[in-house]
Amino acid sequence: MAKISQLPALNDPNGTELVPVVKDGKTLRASVAGLVAGAVAGTVDNLKVDAVAYIGRPGDAVLVDGTPTGIGAVYWHDAIDDAGSVIAVDVFDRAAGTINLASYRGPLGALARTALSSFKTTGTRTSRRIMLAEPIPVRAGDILAVQPTAGALVVAEVQSGDVGYTYSAPYLPETIALDAPTTNGQVQVRFVIAYRKQVVTADTFLASTAVKIVGPRAVATSSDVNPRGYVEWKTLGQPTAHTVRWGNYTVNLDGKTQRMEFPNFSLAQPYAFIGNSLTDSTDVLDRWSQLLAAQYLQLMISAARYSSDWRMVYRVGAKAIVLTLAGTLPAAGTVAVSKINGAAIDGNNPAAFLTTGDPGVVTGMAMSGYLTRNGVTRRATVSAPNGASFAYVVTQAPGQTAITFDGPVTFVPDFALQVPGRICVIWLGNNYFYSQVPNGYGDYTNPQMWVDLKLIVAFLQARGCRVLLIPIIPSANTAEGDNWLARGAGTPYTAMESANARTDAMFPGLMARHADGRTLLKFLQDRNDGSPEALDDVAKGFTPRNLRRRSDGSYDLLHMYGDGAGDRAVKDFVDSALRSQALPNAVTQTTDFVITAIGAGEQQPDVAVTRVGRDGLADLADRVGVVAAEAATDPSYKRYMVAMVLTGFGLKGMTTGEVNLNGGVVQASFADGSRLTGNPDADCKRRLTATMLSGFLPAGYGSPTVDATMRIYQALRPDGSAAVGNGDITGKLGMTALVFSAFTPQTGRVNQSGGVLPGGVDRDAGWISVGRQAPASGIAILTGATPNRLLQAFLDDGRTITISKPGDDPDVFLQSGDSIKYRRTTPAITGGGATMVSELIAPEVVPSGTTAMQLVLMFGQSNGAGYSDGSPAIVTKSSVSPRALMFSGGPRLGLRNLADKLELLPLASLGPLREKLDTYAGETPLSGLASTYLQALPANVSIIGNTVAIGGARIEELRKGTQPYANALRLVQRSKVVADRLGLPFKVLRIVWIQGEANIGPLGATGYKTELNQLQTDFDTDIRAMLGQAETVQFVCAQISSWFNNTANARSSTPLACLELALQYPTRFACSGPMYRFQFTPASTLHLMPAGTNNHGAMIGHVLGRLDAGVLQPYLAAKSATLSGNTVTLDYSLADGALVLDTSVVTNPGNYGFEFGQTGGNAVTVTNVAITGTNVVLTLSAEPTGTARWIGVALTGAVGALPGPTTGARACLRDTSTQQGPDGSYLHNYAGHQQLFF
Repeated sequence: MAKISQLPALNDPNGTELVPVVKDGKTLRASVAGLVAGAVAGTVDNLKVDAVAYIGRPGDAVLVDGTPTGIGAVYWHDAIDDAGSVIAVDVFDRAAGTINLASYRGPLGALARTALSSFKTTGTRTSRRIMLAEPIPVRAGDILAVQPTAGALVVAEVQSGDVGYTYSAPYLPETIALDAPTTNGQVQVRFVIAYRKQVVTADTFLASTAVKIVGPRAVATSSDVNPRGYVEWKTLGQPTAHTVRWGNYTVNLDGKTQRMEFPNFSLAQPYAFIGNSLTDSTDVLDRWSQLLAAQYLQLMISAARYSSDWRMVYRVGAKAIVLTLAGTLPAAGTVAVSKINGAAIDGNNPAAFLTTGDPGVVTGMAMSGYLTRNGVTRRATVSAPNGASFAYVVTQAPGQTAITFDGPVTFVPDFALQVPGRICVIWLGNNYFYSQVPNGYGDYTNPQMWVDLKLIVAFLQARGCRVLLIPIIPSANTAEGDNWLARGAGTPYTAMESANARTDAMFPGLMARHADGRTLLKFLQDRNDGSPEALDDVAKGFTPRNLRRRSDGSYDLLHMYGDGAGDRAVKDFVDSALRSQALPNAVTQTTDFVITAIGAGEQQPDVAVTRVGRDGLADLADRVGVVAAEAATDPSYKRYMVAMVLTGFGLKGMTTGEVNLNGGVVQASFADGSRLTGNPDADCKRRLTATMLSGFLPAGYGSPTVDATMRIYQALRPDGSAAVGNGDITGKLGMTALVFSAFTPQTGRVNQSGGVLPGGVDRDAGWISVGRQAPASGIAILTGATPNRLLQAFLDDGRTITISKPGDDPDVFLQSGDSIKYRRTTPAITGGGATMVSELIAPEVVPSGTTAMQLVLMFGQSNGAGYSDGSPAIVTKSSVSPRALMFSGGPRLGLRNLADKLELLPLASLGPLREKLDTYAGETPLSGLASTYLQALPANVSIIGNTVAIGGARIEELRKGTQPYANALRLVQRSKVVADRLGLPFKVLRIVWIQGEANIGPLGATGYKTELNQLQTDFDTDIRAMLGQAETVQFVCAQISSWFNNTANARSSTPLACLELALQYPTRFACSGPMYRFQFTPASTLHLMPAGTNNHGAMIGHVLGRLDAGVLQPYLAAKSATLSGNTVTLDYSLADGALVLDTSVVTNPGNYGFEFGQTGGNAVTVTNVAITGTNVVLTLSAEPTGTARWIGVALTGAVGALPGPTTGARACLRDTSTQQGPDGSYLHNYAGHQQLFF
């Protein structure tokens, strides 16, 4: 291990440095990113541990009575070494009294007191520790004093050593004016200081600088089989790159990118072209790129520019363009650009994105886009007079005011905003692939080409683009110094071949080849016209000149001409390459994405898996035919929302609309040729809003009024009355609702940020939607049948308030989909006001024939909540049975933290049990449990399945009196209320307990077993009292199988506790078996894979069914162990069927997982394992002579090993149960973790 002193100091780290770290004798390189600038690597708090220091007597010295020696009776102890807090004083308590204690700071000649405390002695003449009422904070260099002065203190020196006495009579010459003398004549003292100690090893340093993916999710924003959508995540640390893989396809992204749009690789997509003069279509109409787009009737954009290969990374937006303006940007006119990216604008600045070097190029010398700084955005164009000029200027789009930016501005080209989702064809390299000097690759290529190309490809793929790379082709130049006829090291031709090979290797699947395998050059050569000149070119390895013939009869050395034959040939080649390009698996509604964050040096990458989940906007997006993915969460009513309104519905015949990054409408064109110029500032202000509304108001409505914060104030109805809008919610809620309700009745519900949500908004002011008010304290439910339906509010305080009367049906309220509405003016609310929430529902979905209901309550920690590390996923796609129900808050009810309180909203109603994918968790054991348990239950019984488990919770944090315990009782109470309302008898017979990873204790510890025993007692008492049921509430406990992975305990009492309790109290406890037979995730090794979680739940459901059938102990465990000579017989008469030693699923860890132990005596091992009927017979190497003899079953794991069926603590003994799980595999009972003494 490497101490921090062995790591180098970094004066000004920028996050890219790699520092050497020694681990296991090997020097690794770790990124210092994330550590404090200016500090020695590793001096961050998470590399420290809690420690205790002692001042006065040594920590291990025994405090005794005695008389102080040396100078003085007041001892000024050595200065504090580490900042911390004085928390206690150890004393030899000689006499009763009060002793003052203070800390001082400053020079010795003028010490100033910074804190004062005291402690009392009792005269017991014993050594004891006295905790201070309040800790005294101290810094390094502070001095502790006993019997301090009230003010300043002057001392000649600071005494130190191990004497550690204080005495009441002050007589030191270096002290003055000692007051408040102690009343205890003499004590021997030791001060206890708690502080944070830096303990840095290679392991902790690597861990603290590691990359970690959090919150991965894949969101489908449409309901298509191949949906639109995106993958996004956050990465902690400083990754150097990311990859996103689905199926057999991988996209490589840079370290900063944390989002990727779903790709759509259909040929019927708009095109984008990137390249040099071979692709530049500025002044022509028949470039190959234009021909290709026209062939498929698709629009195209192009960033390609003459001699601009090395500037493409800026022109496409893959690298930032930062402009320094020479002054104010005027409303009309221009302002000069003085710098780009902090450097002068010249031929050596690659960010000079307009420069081609040719003064004859005067067209295409402008790019439009957006200038942004500190949230302020302006539409603008950057231009230069010609290709050789560096006189860049910026011109604002019309309709904007002058502005002086307070610093450089970022320029985002239109190309970067328009490119997402396009087919991008890149043809780069001819102008800068050849370095003419050797390089790191060992050839004469320019490495910068691949640096740029990686950035461009990653930028495009993150935006869902399909990318095709076209190889470099040779020039026909044979002039000295640029002779393409020559071959060998250092020649352009050989360097070209090396460059194309490297590009092909770096970007698998992206390099263009004809469907028959031909390269571009070979394809062009095969298009020769048979002339001697063309054939000579082919023989020389060049493009045939019939494809390079200009209209005047001359030949270009490189570019395509030939009366269009050259460009047509390139178009045909690219078309074939696109058609034959190996494409990834199409993204579906169930695609799994694997995200990898790659660290620097030898740091381990982090991997997360996320499955596509359907976004709440998908239905609405389908209906309006636009992508509205950002609308629901965008508080500024930004670009997607405005674009959807403008282009999706049309504003007074509008045909095109231009929207800036902040959602401001810049301008729009109309069918009659007129143009509307909007106010494109950051907030899309009032004038534009009023104009927009006038185009959206329902027939006959007019004169909309908008207040200064963009809220609708009112609009006039046809009869002249004012329809007052929603002007009391920020984020343009009223405007959005009115806009959408006018065109999509009953689909225009919006959130408080103005985002569109599924649901209804009725534009008639006489009706309103029941909407959320914070905090929600009740739920409105429609009950009964016409004409006797009731709208009732069930409140948190237990009251049920009837909002409507039967006689009012159907005039008072109506039901539309999931929305219930009522007239505000109807005096129907009784018993006080009722607070409503937006998730309003119809009556509970309970299958016909149900005459009884049970709650299966799951409790514990993360494996009971469906955690699967960074790769949550769903295995069960739909409800396993109509009789399997859950509450509307989902299987986890939204609970994640220990302090989370279970509110009424997640318990609003019952519906089908369905697994839910969250960013931190996926499949729970509930669906698997229901799939097997319902097979055993009578057909008239339905179950409610929900979990209130909390990830990482210790059992002490779940006991009675905690919030999680209260949540569990709240779930029981709410289930009883719903069952009563439905007229169904209701019981809670069992609680499924999946916990223990947070409570690993050594073998022999009894604390966990005691806690678990008490927890069952408390739940049994409270639930039976709540429900009035006679049956015991039994705990069904899963045995954890991962204790050895992240602790130093090869054996642990924690997994043994539930089995021991089940054998001891079979009516109160049952064991569902060990978890080792299921697959664990490789990331943390504590959690099961989603499929393993599903099968684990099915195993638990099978156990519940056997318990219902009267099987007292439905799990595989030995009831006893009997020794006879050197033979031990284990009684496994509880088996479901025959006993089998099977290594096909669980591999043999040695002796099939059985071991022998004893205290003292001879050396004894297990030499044979055999099955005789319901017994397992172990042969020992000798008759044991020790005491406390025991047999271990799946008892020992290798510290640090992975748990699961092929590693860790496990046994190969199972029964022959015929029960099958959801995936068709047999749910055999495997031997539980057990230690049997005999």
